[in-house]
Amino acid sequence: MSQKDGKWYCESYKLDYNKSEGFQLKKVNELKSDCDSTWNYFMKNNILILPDMDLLKSKFLSIKENGDTSKLVIADGKVYSFEFLKKGKYKRIEYHCPFSYFKEYPNIIELSCISNIIKLIYRKLEIKGEPC
Repeated sequence: MSQKDGKWYCESYKLDYNKSEGFQLKKVNELKSDCDSTWNYFMKNNILILPDMDLLKSKFLSIKENGDTSKLVIADGKVYSFEFLKKGKYKRIEYHCPFSYFKEYPNIIELSCISNIIKLIYRKLEIKGEPC
């Protein structure tokens, strides 16, 4: 997303890896100009103050009925990365399978927020498939 003349615009890209060609950035959608409501939804879900998933991992602990503790670890799946740049300031947050972690840890509100944001992105950009 980028802002120009007070309006938000959206584009999406996909990072593909091919063994012979390496990484390639491919444009998925053309520039969309009706993204103001999308940015407002992101703000409602705290996009600018969400912590990186690494900071949330300390909350990934469950206590079973018998008193044992457990921690969910997902070794495969999708990673979502968000980068922000404004007047020389830069922030990057990254989440690995936030939907799966949110199912296990519904009390972690940040996982709910990032899941909401990702669902909107899938809908807005007409991305097929289910988010992880």
